[in-house]
Amino acid sequence: MGISINAPTEPTRFDAHGVNTTLDIAVAKGLHPITSTSISELTSDHNPVNFDISLNSFTSPPPTPAPSQTGIIFKPYSPGLSPGI
Repeated sequence: MGISINAPTEPTRFDAHGVNTTLDIAVAKGLHPITSTSISELTSDHNPVNFDISLNSFTSPPPTPAPSQTGIIFKPYSPGLSPGI
């Protein structure tokens, strides 16, 4: 399916009881590689996280046209033509 779950290797939340956990994750599809870093520059019990995404290897399937719900095939409008032609 090409889905990845990314999280920093360091904890992002620091509990007063010594229980450190990772709260911040990223779920991505078609974005590889993603690196995540817990930034410990603030005086808080929760560190911000930086997710770096490389768009050089971004893969996305081509868009597929939506089917007509009515069965009517619409043609592009040309301003120089009369209606019904």
